[in-house]
Amino acid sequence: MKNINKKDNISKILKKTVVFGILMLFVISAIMASENIKAADNVEWEVRLDFDEPGNASDYVVFGETTDANDGLPVDSYDEPKPPALPTPYIRAWFDDNLDEPYNLLFRDYRKYPDAHKVWNLSVQWVPSDYNTPTTITISWDTNNITSTEYDSVELFKEDNSDPVSDMLVEKDYSFLCPANEVQHFQVICQGGTSNGETDTNEIPFLSLILIIVLIVIVLVILYWKKTRR
Repeated sequence: MKNINKKDNISKILKKTVVFGILMLFVISAIMASENIKAADNVEWEVRLDFDEPGNASDYVVFGETTDANDGLPVDSYDEPKPPALPTPYIRAWFDDNLDEPYNLLFRDYRKYPDAHKVWNLSVQWVPSDYNTPTTITISWDTNNITSTEYDSVELFKEDNSDPVSDMLVEKDYSFLCPANEVQHFQVICQGGTSNGETDTNEIPFLSLILIIVLIVIVLVILYWKKTRR
């Protein structure tokens, strides 16, 4: 009778151990899945550019870097086309990364992280209701987001200008007189970064090790359970 009770107790303990191991397996699997999703959307930094004018027309675009984005072709999951234009009057801004339609006008343009030199091609268009009246457009950004990049220099250039119109690390906006309907071209040029940056890749392998250990424990418990029932 004592042997039977002892075997019953061992059996109950083993069952609880197996159930615990299976629950741990599900928990760790869920954690690893969430980490994989995070890694797939690993935006290292991003900057929003806001465009405003005195008549309250506005627009914005976003650029940044992530470890799994492409520079140019092929199109990646971070490339987001610009939606259709609003009724006049409107400001329309976009990035050009030499992609085919509809990705030739990008609302969000993320590039490969990290790098030592990067150029974003920015276009801005003002379309008034009378298709004739110019306006003053102000481009603004958060300098804290600019300084979070790996670059030592982030400057805004206007088309055909050899000198930057704004040091984006220091200044927070830039205003210019924008003619009606004519697309104005700019470049955001980043320099002095590093192409040998390291990303945090230790967390997922650590979870994999825990998963392997849990699986080994479950196998050993099952084998021991079978042996005690003989």
